[in-house]
Formats: sequence, structure tokens, C-alpha cells
Amino acid sequence: MAAIDIDALRVELTTDPAALGYAGKTAIECKRLLRDARVSVQVPAPIESIEAICMTTVVTSAQVNPQGLPVWWVFKKAAATDVKAELAFDLFGSSQKLVPLVGFWRTKVFSDLRDAGYLNAATFNAIMALGTVEKPRGEALFGRLPTEIEINLARVQ
Repeated sequence: MAAIDIDALRVELTTDPAALGYAGKTAIECKRLLRDARVSVQVPAPIESIEAICMTTVVTSAQVNPQGLPVWWVFKKAAATDVKAELAFDLFGSSQKLVPLVGFWRTKVFSDLRDAGYLNAATFNAIMALGTVEKPRGEALFGRLPTEIEINLARVQ
């Protein structure tokens, strides 16, 4: 079991930034609060899931997709002249298994593809949703839920 940053746990328990009500609670109750409170966490998305969305979704646009082809084929065709479409299409054939949907990939690739009409808002949002998961607060903050012993240790130091 990986060690938890006891100082970070102490800060969480004493400042209670999510207003979960740790004060006056037992270690077991605090652990339950850390387990039951859910937070959204950004994670890399499986490329095969992005590809599946692109293979089954048609974005109709007279400018970029007058034939009504699935997004994957539009990327393939556009890759010859559009560097963002080329980057997206190259993902599908790469050995990479996951892509982070934050930073460059979100703001400079998929957002630009949406703005250019290759993706509509619904398709863009479906792809971005692959990179967001709900986790227990304790797991999101510390990598795993703290034990009752760790919670008690954080309170006495």
C-alpha cells in the first residue's frame, strides 16, 4: 500500500475545503466522508474509445463533410491539408493507448477541430467526457482512501 502524505491529509481534515464536516467526526466517519464525496478528475482517454466515437458519428457540414461521412473518414481526408486533422487521425494508428484530453490536445487539437466544423459540440463533448471520471475525494487527493490510523495520525501531529 502506497504511503499517504500525512501533512496533506492534515490540511484536508483541518481546513475542510469541501465543507464535508470533518470536525468532531471519528476517523471512521471521516473515512466515510472521503469515500462518499465525489470529485471530477481528469484522466487520459483511451484512443480506441475516441476512435469508436469518430467511426460511428457523422457531423454534417456542407463545408467539411458534404458526403455525410463518419468523423474518422473526414479526419483521414482532411489530414492531407489540415495539421490538426492529421494529428487526430495519426492517433488512431499510433502505438499510444491513451491521450490526455487537457492542455494541448484539448485546446489546440480537438477544440480547433470543433471550431473548424469537423466536430460538432455533441461529438466534442462526448470525446472530452472520456477524459473525466468521478472518484471518491480521498482517492482523488491521496491516490487511495486513507486508513483510520492515517486519519488519526494526521490529527495528532
